[in-house]
Amino acid sequence: VSSVPRRTVAMEPSSAPAGAFLSTVLGTFWTVFFASSVVGATNLLPGVSDTLRGFAKRGKADDGDDDGDVATDTTPKRKPRSRQSTVPHAWFTHFYVLGVLVNLVVLAHALQVAADLVTGGNTEGTVDGNPKTSISITNEIVSATRGALVTVLFQIHVTRRLLESFFVTKHRDGAQMHVVGYAVGLVYYVATPLTLAAPETLARMRAVLMNAIADGNAAAASAAYGQTVTSFGKTVWAFARTAVHGMYKITTSGVTYDSSQVQGLANAFLNLLNPRATFVLSGLLLFAIGNANQHACHARLASLRKDSVTSGGGSGSKVVESRGTDKSVPGSNPTTHYRIPRGGWFDLASSPHYFFEVVLYVGLFLCAGAGAVTRLAPMLAAICANLWVSAKQTHVWYGKNFPEYPKGRYVMVPGWA
Repeated sequence: VSSVPRRTVAMEPSSAPAGAFLSTVLGTFWTVFFASSVVGATNLLPGVSDTLRGFAKRGKADDGDDDGDVATDTTPKRKPRSRQSTVPHAWFTHFYVLGVLVNLVVLAHALQVAADLVTGGNTEGTVDGNPKTSISITNEIVSATRGALVTVLFQIHVTRRLLESFFVTKHRDGAQMHVVGYAVGLVYYVATPLTLAAPETLARMRAVLMNAIADGNAAAASAAYGQTVTSFGKTVWAFARTAVHGMYKITTSGVTYDSSQVQGLANAFLNLLNPRATFVLSGLLLFAIGNANQHACHARLASLRKDSVTSGGGSGSKVVESRGTDKSVPGSNPTTHYRIPRGGWFDLASSPHYFFEVVLYVGLFLCAGAGAVTRLAPMLAAICANLWVSAKQTHVWYGKNFPEYPKGRYVMVPGWA
């Protein structure tokens, strides 16, 4: 493909240390996330494990059914510690809004990097001061194109989750989640797009950000801000302007495509889909299966909110079973309006939607390729551990509150766990 002149982004010397710092931060986050989930799930540290499970509780698992807080005829049930610092469970939508916005920025740069490399208008021009060889460019094209593909797929996934949150999900009034879990969720949807991004994409974003910070610092130091304000005020203003300017630049700088780049990028994507690309094709298949089945599970859960009575038809028409309101039935609670989900994958597991989230992330993992294993493995392990904790809490809650809950259901993975 013929080369076309491109506006390039100059790499700053400080970009490499910044890249190492970002990798360390992301790796640390996923490691801590994984370790916290394991400790919470296995009860390795009883006091700490209880606290971590309290942070992870949400929805039905955080309806006040904590062990040890039992009401008597004369003593009202004490509000559990896990509910003393909570936010509405409906705020889950914030995660998907943030994920869509952050990933859109990453996606714009990922496509630009891949297009530049495919057409020869790469963003750096040298490696360690030496001209790039055709082999290194080819390797970069594969890495950048795989990264762009993964970012496109994650955009599809998080956009689907946002639309589900608006139009499908029905949150129970009063359902809560811990504020710590909410904060971790926000960080998660910033960390995930950055972790999935190819190194070439992050390098470009760092270069843009470093250039923007340099421009912002130079402007902040100029006399345009006046000499009448205090030194403290000037410092605050300079920091604010630099931060805003940096975010603006990293969002918009140099993201343009011409027809030759679009064609070259399309060819690069098609090259990933050749019959020999077993991992990419398998990843795409798993991603599609995971998303489709997770959506079906979410739609079935949402139907529990819409149907106020149990279907009276045959076994094929019975979708839900109402929670009993007879106080003589152990575990019944007339103030709680949850029901047992039935049909589809819910006949096999309590939280199949969590299993299919793991499936779609495995699909992303395969699409990213062997070169991304060290970058994505900690993230995938953390996601699996966290979803297992949530699935286990849900499974225990169902068994505790529904004496008739099917004993043969698995926790999360149908037929296995």
